[in-house]
Amino acid sequence: MARGEDGDGDVVEKGSNKGKPYLTPFSPDMLDREDRETFDSLPIAEQRKVKEAWLQVQPDLEGMMKEHDREMDREVDQMARDRSLRDVTATINDLKVPKKELNYWGDDEDDELGQTPDGDDGPEGDMTSMAHEELSLHREIREYARMAAWDMPLLSKFAKPYSPPPITSPLRFRYTTYMGEHHPAARKVVVEFCPLDLPLSPAQQLKLKKLVGARYNPSKDIVHMSSEKFDTPAQNKRYLGDLIDTLIAEAKDPNKDTFEDIPLDLRHHKEKKKPKFPSEWYLNENTAQRLQSQREEVKQLASTTVAVDGEEVYAEYIANRANDDLADAVAVPMAPAHGRRKGVRR
Repeated sequence: MARGEDGDGDVVEKGSNKGKPYLTPFSPDMLDREDRETFDSLPIAEQRKVKEAWLQVQPDLEGMMKEHDREMDREVDQMARDRSLRDVTATINDLKVPKKELNYWGDDEDDELGQTPDGDDGPEGDMTSMAHEELSLHREIREYARMAAWDMPLLSKFAKPYSPPPITSPLRFRYTTYMGEHHPAARKVVVEFCPLDLPLSPAQQLKLKKLVGARYNPSKDIVHMSSEKFDTPAQNKRYLGDLIDTLIAEAKDPNKDTFEDIPLDLRHHKEKKKPKFPSEWYLNENTAQRLQSQREEVKQLASTTVAVDGEEVYAEYIANRANDDLADAVAVPMAPAHGRRKGVRR
């Protein structure tokens, strides 16, 4: 057996045989700082005892470490085999899909596989915002239903009988109101009037029609005007009233041209022709009797007429056609052949 000395002059045996494992010699450098200080403080005799104890315990420690390494290798191999077998025999339901985290910009995307849990902070029994809107609409409808049942009958005491507008009020104004909102079209005001209702002569009425131009409807004899220049309906109504007063004053002014030489231009108006139901088509007693007699004749003709046999008609047609062909062949003589005759071998 070979012998050697370590750094402190101690003799350490090295296994020369191939069957014996090589033992790591003890060295103070293997110790940490505190253990090294403790080892250096010991006398030389105690240090030798520590080295001998290390040589005795080292084979057991190295054997335990090797056994631990072999056990770890066996466990790793077994886990690899189990995983391979599980991957082969796994079904589509056993496969785990990695979860996808949706950020702020992905809130509107469809979570097809249900990977992201709901992030609602409220209680589970609470309704969605859409359900709250439906509930609010239902409450509003019920409120108006109660109003129609209980409050509307109370307005009957304020009802007044209808009376047509007097001749002194020929102008008819129409407004548009949007309940519960401020709409820009609510400021528009429309006025209609008939030139015959105004205190004008026929010549003045004709001049007024020529002045309004395309705003005159000849089929209804109505002048239609509107305004939405100003912000409030009252201002637009006042503007229309002043404009009509100006037109009436212009039509009445005898010092200005009456446009008698200019015909009334009605090219802007395209009258829609509505077809009228013919008076001959109305059902009366005479028409009903005539239709009934026609139906009776059709029924009588159908009952007396025998059904036609197609085979007999076809056979009769073939026979008549054959007779006609035979008669034509007998009546028409054959023309003699012109040119040189050829001999016939008999």
